[in-house]
Amino acid sequence: MGGQGFLIGRGNLQLSPEVLRKIGLDNILGVATSAKLLSLNSLRIDTGDRALDEEFIKRKYLKLLQGYRTTRIMRVAED
Repeated sequence: MGGQGFLIGRGNLQLSPEVLRKIGLDNILGVATSAKLLSLNSLRIDTGDRALDEEFIKRKYLKLLQGYRTTRIMRVAED
């Protein structure tokens, strides 16, 4: 995850919208260090497909692995 909070898109290794749909939103788990997450209020998504971005936004939250056996739930930004 980059410093602007993009979990998917904008400089991160891209997975195409088709692959993300096949994976399924319920099966996506973000990974970030706890230090990185301290500076973020929300996660940003830019898949390149507005309809898929809206699906992420409608979910409102995504699960992140932030350390050994430690997960965190973070809000998905609406912008």
